[in-house]
Amino acid sequence: MNLFLKKMMASVLVMTLAVTAVALPVAADWSKDSSGRWIYLTSGQTRATGWLKVGGTWYYFDGNGIMQTGWQKIGGTWYYFRDWGGMVTGWQKIDGTWYYFRDWGGMVTGWQKIDGVWYYFNGGGSMCKGWVQSGGKWYYLSGTGAMRTGWLLDRGSWYYLNSSGAMITGWSQIGGKTYYFNGSGVMAVGTVTIGGESYEFDSSGAYIGNKVPGDSVAEQVLALVNQMRAAEGLPTLSLSTSLCKAADIRAKERAAMGSIAHYRPDGSEWYTVLQEVGVSGAGAAENLAYGVSTPEAVMKAWMESPSHKSAILNPSYLYMGVGNYTQNGVTYWAQLFSSSSTAKN
Repeated sequence: MNLFLKKMMASVLVMTLAVTAVALPVAADWSKDSSGRWIYLTSGQTRATGWLKVGGTWYYFDGNGIMQTGWQKIGGTWYYFRDWGGMVTGWQKIDGTWYYFRDWGGMVTGWQKIDGVWYYFNGGGSMCKGWVQSGGKWYYLSGTGAMRTGWLLDRGSWYYLNSSGAMITGWSQIGGKTYYFNGSGVMAVGTVTIGGESYEFDSSGAYIGNKVPGDSVAEQVLALVNQMRAAEGLPTLSLSTSLCKAADIRAKERAAMGSIAHYRPDGSEWYTVLQEVGVSGAGAAENLAYGVSTPEAVMKAWMESPSHKSAILNPSYLYMGVGNYTQNGVTYWAQLFSSSSTAKN
């Protein structure tokens, strides 16, 4: 090989080595500071701060680049990091207490629906069990934290929790039977004094006495309506003398016509009866029934009909009236609702 070729090859080798040396990157890596605390050095050999995702796991570093562990409040939200720094999500049992963290790591509080089940977490994030009060109502959480609904036997007493989980009080119709729950939610059994009157309930809590809530049929129906509205978190209705008069007229009209229809004997619409008793304005409804003789029975029939039930549970109504009339052994019922102030007694 001549001298020229040797020099050329040496030159190429030097250039290759030089280029190779310049292309080598400075790797990012975990390290410990002088106090033995974990830090993360970026490719620029500076300490990472704030949130950083490494190997699919989120970590958090304070302003000095120190990796955080345990409970940390960041941006007003609580997070939890394992001893090795990894942020947790989902269900976590920490120091014997259950917590739940969202997919992005934030700790939850209050009511949460998780996998189709309702749970309640207090202000500190702890999952609650047993009785809890929320929004002025009482709820019961099982040993797993799941919210209960329906019948509940607790320390020897029966309670009833509606479909939203709230404990009910007062008179209530459940499964076609009438029950009474005191102010603490305990179901009445045996002879119980309510409002100065004695009532009889069997061993299952079902009402069997001759005394029924209220002094009149209209008041009895009103009590049942308000129990059902209260169970759904709706405002109670007031009994309207004017609407009761109109309902009596409608019940007698139905009996005279021998049929159930929302029009009057002269062919006019049912709501024209409201004008006769001095009730005006929009927002009114009518429920009709026949063939049943008690407030409990007629309410059961109405609540089993979606259209009638929607009127009973309409949040816009403020007043109600009820009338009934018996002819040839058949009782005809009319129930009227209104949101107009002209229906107020």
